[in-house]
Amino acid sequence: MASSLSVLRIGPSSDYNGYADKLRSALVSHFAGAVSDARPNAADTLTVSNRYFDAPVLLAPLHLSADTLAGQIGPSKSACHLHEDGIILVFDASPTSSSCSSAAAFDALGPIHASAEETDRAGDLLRLCIGSSVRPPGPPPDGDAQTRKEYEMEYSRRVLWCLDRGYEYLEVDFSSDGLRRGMDDRDKEGFARVVEAISCCMWSSHVMKDRNGNVHGNGRKEPAAREGTETTASPVNDAERESAARAALLRDVPDPSSRTDPKTNQDDHIASQQRKQTQRMKQQEAAFHELEHVLEEAKRIRAASALCHENRDNGNGTEKGAAIMSDEERRRKAGDTAMKLMDILDRLGMDDDEDGDSFGDDDSASSGIVLTDQ
Repeated sequence: MASSLSVLRIGPSSDYNGYADKLRSALVSHFAGAVSDARPNAADTLTVSNRYFDAPVLLAPLHLSADTLAGQIGPSKSACHLHEDGIILVFDASPTSSSCSSAAAFDALGPIHASAEETDRAGDLLRLCIGSSVRPPGPPPDGDAQTRKEYEMEYSRRVLWCLDRGYEYLEVDFSSDGLRRGMDDRDKEGFARVVEAISCCMWSSHVMKDRNGNVHGNGRKEPAAREGTETTASPVNDAERESAARAALLRDVPDPSSRTDPKTNQDDHIASQQRKQTQRMKQQEAAFHELEHVLEEAKRIRAASALCHENRDNGNGTEKGAAIMSDEERRRKAGDTAMKLMDILDRLGMDDDEDGDSFGDDDSASSGIVLTDQ
């Protein structure tokens, strides 16, 4: 059995087109598990449920006293503690009305709000002010520029009044299409926003759920105890329910004392970086040794090529030069040596510009390496 009920007041019930009763009926129809009473002055119980909590919320007319309301909810709930958590003020915002203009209807909410605060019926967890009509919100579609300007000025006036008193101002289309419009939108407006606000409000009667979606306390069945854990008695009041829900949510949070020491992680990281640096240095050393062999090979190719050209210039004939190294063989070896040199430089992380800086004053410059045939 629930130990508390949140009360959401809706009024006034005397508006010309009965929009307060229409809103109550629409909310009862929307929320699953709602129990509706057809009497205009009766209270309806909604079951607000989301992934975090369940909450029973009583929709009550604004003019009913707490004693009258307690008598209407029946003996099964007479022991419940009622929390005045919210209020919704509704007025006729139609462009034309046979009884009064929309501006006058809005102005009439001032005394109603003041009276609700004096009688403790203006809960502050949720406050909505709803301009009601049976057309899409906004200025009349066939209105001229002056009409739109007047609408914007009146809209601003209503918003400022609501901000000063803690209300959110909404315009709701109570047509059949308007009550269905925008339920799947991310930024909701109209009746969809009313439903969202009620669903997201942290009502005083809420009962938290654990990570598996099971609720605790308030007479509901407790989830099975985990293996190896102790069972505890069901909480019987709000403080114990909150404590039990908090413990359920934090049950799977790791113990801070079991976390690894940050200094140990830092030492392991430094050791890993040192091992990687040592491995890179060994690879670079091997590459430098290989580079020395390639440079020696390049010197031999250079010397053979120079000797060949010297024999030709002295008229010793091509046979003697060919006996040292043929042109085809020199080209092949020069190409192979160039490829090896490029591979080594790539492994060392050097480009063509770095080659001149690193080796131009040492081996390459002293040997005059030229890998192409002359």
